[in-house]
Amino acid sequence: MKCRRVIQCITSTLTSRPSSLKFWRTRRTRAASRTSISWAAAALWVLCTLQRHKGNTPETIAAAKLGKEMGAAVIILTWLEESEIIEFGDYIIHYSFDASPDHLAGDIDYAGEKTMCALQVAVELLNQTEGYSNYDKFQQGAGMIVTKGTDAQIRACVEFLKWFTQPENNIAFSVNSGYLPVTHAAANLNAIQASGLELTDIVTQVLDLSLDAVEYDALYTTHAFLEGSTARTTLQNAMTDAAEADRDIVKERLAAGQTAEEAEAEFLTDEYFDQWYESTKAALEAYAG
Repeated sequence: MKCRRVIQCITSTLTSRPSSLKFWRTRRTRAASRTSISWAAAALWVLCTLQRHKGNTPETIAAAKLGKEMGAAVIILTWLEESEIIEFGDYIIHYSFDASPDHLAGDIDYAGEKTMCALQVAVELLNQTEGYSNYDKFQQGAGMIVTKGTDAQIRACVEFLKWFTQPENNIAFSVNSGYLPVTHAAANLNAIQASGLELTDIVTQVLDLSLDAVEYDALYTTHAFLEGSTARTTLQNAMTDAAEADRDIVKERLAAGQTAEEAEAEFLTDEYFDQWYESTKAALEAYAG
């Protein structure tokens, strides 16, 4: 995640300049004392200024201004390229936010939202100053954080999950999205075929093999390890990055007058695959502990 990389650079700079944090290290807030959190996390209250979406909340601007005057390194989180609060920040982190009326009409990068960025700042700062034993577990679970809701929201979630896991609803979701069903009742090819939903031969074959694997094979989940999330991204992008680069080359060759067979030949050999495999393997081995 781009936001995480920016935060790592910022916190690395801050922790290499202890004078920036000296004032806040020696003055814990009352709340920090009650919860016995580290000075790094306590400093975050003022060090990292979390503002309202438009960056014009008077109280937040005043807090950022005060931090600046007292010599703290002020980090601003904002989704706007320009807002009132930016002039008081030493470091600016832009997070994504869908400003459409229903918050659904645009592309939303939930992992880059304000709450996730704030958590990343806190965790990075803590890890780089005092060490955090659960750092890698946090990074691998960062995309699955569930925030506290109201009683009404919790009840609504429970009702939705009950509805969603009904076989007919789960099957419909699976067929239309490409995700596998989440219950044994729905994870049955006969039940899926009996649902009346349109299934191509390819989809039927994929479902048959996938459901059989889930039902009878031993599934493996990796444990958290150092730079685990980065390793996962490396693996996810290994084939798509190579495919995009190769496609660009093929397009150039076609434009130069080569036939499709001539343009693609280099990329369709066992030798080329082995080269890609070894390159990807070497990239992943860099994360081996």
